[in-house]
Amino acid sequence: MPELRPDFAWFSAESTRLGLKSPRCPFQNVNVCPRYFYSLSLLGEYGCTKIEKSEDDRLVAFWKDSPLAPKTGEQETSVTYTERKRYSYHNFCPEVAYDRFHLFATGLYSYPDVEDAEFARERLAKEGVPGDHPDYYWSAFTPQHYAECPFYSQLSHDWPKLLARSAASPAGSPAVPTARFDVFISHASEDKDFARPLAEKLQALGLSMWFDESAMKPGDSLREEIDKGLAGSDFGVAILSKRFFKKQWTQAELNGLFTLKLEGKNRIIPVWHQITKQEVASHSPMVADLLAIRAADGADSVAVQILKVVRPAAVEVFSAAFFRK
Repeated sequence: MPELRPDFAWFSAESTRLGLKSPRCPFQNVNVCPRYFYSLSLLGEYGCTKIEKSEDDRLVAFWKDSPLAPKTGEQETSVTYTERKRYSYHNFCPEVAYDRFHLFATGLYSYPDVEDAEFARERLAKEGVPGDHPDYYWSAFTPQHYAECPFYSQLSHDWPKLLARSAASPAGSPAVPTARFDVFISHASEDKDFARPLAEKLQALGLSMWFDESAMKPGDSLREEIDKGLAGSDFGVAILSKRFFKKQWTQAELNGLFTLKLEGKNRIIPVWHQITKQEVASHSPMVADLLAIRAADGADSVAVQILKVVRPAAVEVFSAAFFRK
């Protein structure tokens, strides 16, 4: 009995069944996923178009130092072949396998020799199996949907970014854990009624953040902790309100966010809370010129809009039903 056919119809149906928004893997890029790169690179050695050597060398070096790189031979993507040109593909990216062989599979295994292949084809024909079925060309294959791929799980949680930073300490020096955050939430204390539920929604969506209530403990230096939070965050969410512009600390935080933005180390995401663009412009024309999110949309909607900026790939793979309407 022939195995299932892991074609696009099967793959797309699996995506729908699993509640995934994207029918294809959102991480199929040589700069994003090591398995995608190694699979594409290896095919260049076996009859397919090669990646330009300088680019291939760069990516080999890049992935060699990545925490995502395979650590054992069993984990590595590989191709084996015999003198009779019988190929087998191991731990392949299903996306690359589909683009080359029209099958979403992580393993593809040729018939040992021509005689075995011919015998199998005769048997399949007698059984009435359509001539385009993959069993005519492969003795075995291992279907795989991207949700099953171990790299998908890791990449969708965005943890490699944190590991890569911690691995950047000088060789031989003791590892000093440095807190990293997706977002720094700057807000006036009078706006906690909005800031607190927003922080909770962002955390529920998997983002890490510097938020004073969770980041600070009694005895901490306010200035030092804010400095650490600012320096350790990729995005600054500034909840702008009339109260915000009256506070010394929030003004200092905004200045810090702009300094980091100009250095290319941070991006500012303004959220207008009970304030108009004209009122923001009266305090800071530069801030008013930034595309903003309106708090009036509600914490749920604001959190999703922030997620789309901070981690767009995650939005592609989350089920639409996850978000409250």
